[in-house]
Amino acid sequence: MPTLYFDEDCSVCTQFAHIIGRLRPQIRVVSMASESGNEGLRVLGVDEYWKSFHMVVDGHWTSEGEAIAELSGQFPLGTLWKRIVSIGIINKLSVQLLRHFQRMRKMECSVNYQA
Repeated sequence: MPTLYFDEDCSVCTQFAHIIGRLRPQIRVVSMASESGNEGLRVLGVDEYWKSFHMVVDGHWTSEGEAIAELSGQFPLGTLWKRIVSIGIINKLSVQLLRHFQRMRKMECSVNYQA
């Protein structure tokens, strides 16, 4: 089952994760602080793990641009969406939008981390 890991201390992240969970119940939505997140810490390291959201599909961890493409692939017409989101300029714009939300997260997040 595809899994989306999100930072539950961040209200933007939590709202996003709940929307995804409602739209696609086939995607397991898990807090990064949960016990199952320990694998992500081991695979990605502390700094990379807390930097962004993650998608895990078939045991493969993705972050940022790759995670956006992987998440897109979980929706109807997923293969098409994943290919579109993987196109250089579209992926770059998607990552810029994600980073905008990450900056908002840093301003309101109760977790003190360095990215």
